[in-house]
Amino acid sequence: MVGTGYAVDAFGEVMAAGGAGLIISSQAAYMYPIPNNVEVQQPSA
Repeated sequence: MVGTGYAVDAFGEVMAAGGAGLIISSQAAYMYPIPNNVEVQQPSA
């Protein structure tokens, strides 16, 4: 969702008034389960 938000923000600034956008995304990330110990890892500083 973060990437989608970035795209909407970026294109929203340059889109003509009354314009429309279409976001096409993949559900592939939801098809492969991420092990819990990997998912909860914190990024190193």
